[in-house]
Amino acid sequence: MTCTFTFSSFEQSAEPPTVKKPKLQQPQMTGFTVVTDNKTKQQLDEQIARFFYACNIPFAVAEHHEFKQMLMLLRPGYKPPNRKAIGGTLLDKVYESVNEVTARNLKDKPVTLIQDGWSDIHNSPVIAHCIHTGSKAYFLSSEETGAHKKTSDYCAELAKKSIAELRKNTDVRSQLLLLITRRKC
Repeated sequence: MTCTFTFSSFEQSAEPPTVKKPKLQQPQMTGFTVVTDNKTKQQLDEQIARFFYACNIPFAVAEHHEFKQMLMLLRPGYKPPNRKAIGGTLLDKVYESVNEVTARNLKDKPVTLIQDGWSDIHNSPVIAHCIHTGSKAYFLSSEETGAHKKTSDYCAELAKKSIAELRKNTDVRSQLLLLITRRKC
């Protein structure tokens, strides 16, 4: 008995068959870290600064270990502003921003100037000026009067100074309706 095999259906190639090797990819670190881009950092810095100003927190607290630790837990990779930034560039930026918003809110609205006097924590006399639109009050200025007595002439002089400053920085022109003072001012 003889067997014959034919290889006509199996052609042999000079090249070995190609086997696709799986590509190895290194995992991206972005899945493990929180990246704070420049725009987000500016927003966070400004909001932290506003918090310090609104709550009257000493700027040195920004450099306290526990404050930094809290922020690190909330947003790893974020470097908060230091006390110099909070008391410098951020203060200037927030001041300008608040002035712009205030000027927009006061535009073409009648306002009332309110003058009041009191003493600060060192018992120094202070006279403050606020303006009120009927629905919202805005702090305008305060001045430590020092050796000046709170006479009606001196209080009127400070009120005129505040009105001039108000008109210089806003569109409030002739719409000052009323000046309210305390008896001692």
